[in-house]
Parts: sequence; C-alpha cells; structure tokens
Amino acid sequence: MDDVLKYWEQGDSDKGLTVPLKSWSLLYKPQEYRSEGQKLSMARILYDEFTVHCRRDWGVFEQKYPDLRHSYTKLIKAVREARVLRGDARTRQKRRE
Repeated sequence: MDDVLKYWEQGDSDKGLTVPLKSWSLLYKPQEYRSEGQKLSMARILYDEFTVHCRRDWGVFEQKYPDLRHSYTKLIKAVREARVLRGDARTRQKRRE
C-alpha cells in the first residue's frame, strides 16, 4: 500500500515512473498507457480505498484490512470484496466451460 500511495502521488523516478499515476489520464491518451491500464485501475481503486473510505487513517485501514498493508495481492482481493459489499462493484461471474 505504501508503494501505491507513493506511485499515485509522486511517482518513482528510480523505477522509471517519472509522472505520478494520478496525472496519467491528464497527460496521456488512454491508448498510450493501454498496456498498463489494469495496473493503473487497481492503483486507483486502492488509492481511493485508503484516501476516501479509510480517510487516510492507517488505524482505520488496519481495522478494515488487518495485516494486508504489505500484501498487495491479498489486499486487492479484500478491497474488491469490500467494494462489492458496499455496492461499488459487482461480483465477477465465473465462466462456464
């Protein structure tokens, strides 16, 4: 989560992210970052979860998502479930084979 906040707000020139993620949609056309679109979307969702739903409060974050601050994949799953429960997202349909 710490990296998501940093990348969203400041970028990380050491990792080649010279423009903060929050600025991508203002500076680039969607086709210019299409290959990174899913990652950008997940970063936006996690950033929103922390800043809006947890009010930038690490205590609230830890209550909602205990021990997930440093576990990106598990955090994504937990946030997705929370969004579905709030009505902010729909459940994923399992494909029939």
